[in-house]
Amino acid sequence: MNTTKKMLVAFVLTVLLVISSVHCSDDTRGFGITEKEKRCFTPYICTRGEQYCQVFCSGLSSVLLGKCISGICCCILNKK
Repeated sequence: MNTTKKMLVAFVLTVLLVISSVHCSDDTRGFGITEKEKRCFTPYICTRGEQYCQVFCSGLSSVLLGKCISGICCCILNKK
């Protein structure tokens, strides 16, 4: 019985430690673009047209817009 209490206390303390070490950020989930950033990729994407750049970026995340800027596909966070 005494061992069970010790295990329970150890488990609870471990959970509290893990929860307290979690950090939040303003990144777009799964891609790492903050509101102030844009991420640009190879010019090859824009050779297929701006529509393909849009499809490419929305495939990465549904909140990204694709724009060909100087012939390079850039994914920009949609702030709407």
